[in-house]
Amino acid sequence: MKDIYIHIGAHKTGSTMLQSILNQIQNDLVTLSVSYESVGHTLGVFLQRNSPLPTDKIQSTRDSMKEMLDAKQEQSFIFSNESYCGDFQDAYSKVGDISADLYAIFDGIANIKILMYVRSQDKFLESSYIQSIKQGETHTFEKFLIEYPVDKLHWDSIIEQYATVFGKENITVLPFEMIKDPTDNFFDAFLKNMGINVQLDMPNSELPKFNESYSETGLEIALRCNPILEPKERVRLRLFIEKNFFSTPENKPILFSKQDRREFMEMYQESNERLYSTYLQDFNKPIYRKQYGLS
Repeated sequence: MKDIYIHIGAHKTGSTMLQSILNQIQNDLVTLSVSYESVGHTLGVFLQRNSPLPTDKIQSTRDSMKEMLDAKQEQSFIFSNESYCGDFQDAYSKVGDISADLYAIFDGIANIKILMYVRSQDKFLESSYIQSIKQGETHTFEKFLIEYPVDKLHWDSIIEQYATVFGKENITVLPFEMIKDPTDNFFDAFLKNMGINVQLDMPNSELPKFNESYSETGLEIALRCNPILEPKERVRLRLFIEKNFFSTPENKPILFSKQDRREFMEMYQESNERLYSTYLQDFNKPIYRKQYGLS
């Protein structure tokens, strides 16, 4: 059987950047008998929107996937889409249905390996809030937290939904925070866990920037302007802010107070301990643990 490596997100963990680089090196991948497939994106969106699938839909999707695999000469395939986790706006409530459907589609026709990136819950929500403003919303961070199911971001539980059907041995979890660690190589680690034994030697400092976050000033501009702009004007504003008021360590918005951040992360302490003990043993060092509210 052929091998499929499925990168499932989560959102706000560099997926757009990873997918862009994969597109750029597609010809190089083919020489290694690896194919980065756009159908992987389509399938992820389809499952997010429609899972749980009825039996006939599973069979028809299974047939089309088998036909695609049989028609390709490559041995390994990469699928990448955050939709395989579900919808981040409801804290991935459908991940169990999606993982079960994915297993049913490929059972017996391909070997499946799952890769998921996680991010500390506080930074995940801050980034998700700014993303909502970039998309034209006007709410405050406080209102965003009230409306979002902030107590449902237990990464260990989300990952277990996949481990239950595919087996823990077929699941790899990496922390997004390694992108800031000068001793790690974010993209080479991604390739390694996609079954590609080649190093591009692309240091973290040279990774391309996508979907730049807003600076404190950029966020304020968007909050003031979004309510009075038409949708097309908001798109132009977003491009302007991303180019001229992008976030740096010195000017990023302060959304959680220190006390609120500490209290928020305490809610996830037990969950994050399980995450580290089960899936992140190789990153069990202070530089990572501290960002997940762990000592």
